[in-house]
Amino acid sequence: MFLIFFRHSISTLPPFKNPPAAARLRIHVDGCKYTTSQATLESAPLKNLRRRRRAEIPRIHTLDRNRLTPRDFVDLSNLTTSPIAMDSLKASIAYGHTSHLDYERHKMIRSRFPPDARGFLYYHQDPRLPLTAGEIRFRVTAGPDPALFDAGKDLLDPHGTFWSIHLLKLINSKIHRAFKEILGKDELLDPKFLRTIEKSWVGIRFCQSMRMLYYLEQPFEAILKPKTPLVNLRVVTPHAFDELRIHNFLVDYRSDIGASPYTVTHPGRLLLRFERSTLPEHAGSDVVVIRVLKILEPLKVVIPMYDMAVPMPCEGELLQIRYRNKNRPYSMDLNNPTSSMKALQFFALERL
Repeated sequence: MFLIFFRHSISTLPPFKNPPAAARLRIHVDGCKYTTSQATLESAPLKNLRRRRRAEIPRIHTLDRNRLTPRDFVDLSNLTTSPIAMDSLKASIAYGHTSHLDYERHKMIRSRFPPDARGFLYYHQDPRLPLTAGEIRFRVTAGPDPALFDAGKDLLDPHGTFWSIHLLKLINSKIHRAFKEILGKDELLDPKFLRTIEKSWVGIRFCQSMRMLYYLEQPFEAILKPKTPLVNLRVVTPHAFDELRIHNFLVDYRSDIGASPYTVTHPGRLLLRFERSTLPEHAGSDVVVIRVLKILEPLKVVIPMYDMAVPMPCEGELLQIRYRNKNRPYSMDLNNPTSSMKALQFFALERL
């Protein structure tokens, strides 16, 4: 270790309480340059550590949890992104983004993987859902022994849901296509199924906030805001990845109730489910209704002195809407749906 001092004329150097940047003591240690700034002394080794880790590209050999070996153990801790090498291929993964309010603007800031993000990448297929729901997850384990897999936990993203790379991304994203090749080699995806979704899902962009509907009776969450009488979902089948918009949730269109025409009468959060109607008036037709499974967030009445013409949803009951001054169950004929609900027809086609 050696020291380098910068010379300055005493007559021209003003009496600074702290020396200017040009006059600071610089130290060279093992080829690395530091200043006497405490922040720099503390951060420089961390930066060098990240540089070394970026140079050491993690390599995996399988995404099949039953074939994992210690060589597939990956350390992603404190990284924002990381390349992943697979045979002669390379992919890239990121932890995710968080929203930050800065000068009244929302900025999306890239987040770092948690400090304990060490474990195995693997392909996850929920047995309750169809093949279209497949995704890559990251299992955090206490060490590189695959026997620790079952005792580990799947990594969560910055929003508290499972960190994952959806099958759609594996199909359409260039930085993730290498994973698709590994899945084919591992025989985790049927070649015929893969060819079908490659043709049907081409060009579709995936967003992590999308709410997927993989089968008709799958429960889904509806977040109802006072000025947003709309629920957006994505119908996902091997032959479709289409938007589904459910309009006019809990809206009273009367002009004399002291609210705008599109005000939701009871905003809140509901857990809902489509189901085929068994009502007498729908006998012999292919009509679906919506059942209220659970009230996730208490519903509020936002219209002063409201007469409850649009009834409050009740758990276990069918969702009611107001139509031509009468209340009736929300329903949709799959053979003649509105344009916003047309995606539901794909579930009818899959059943044939």
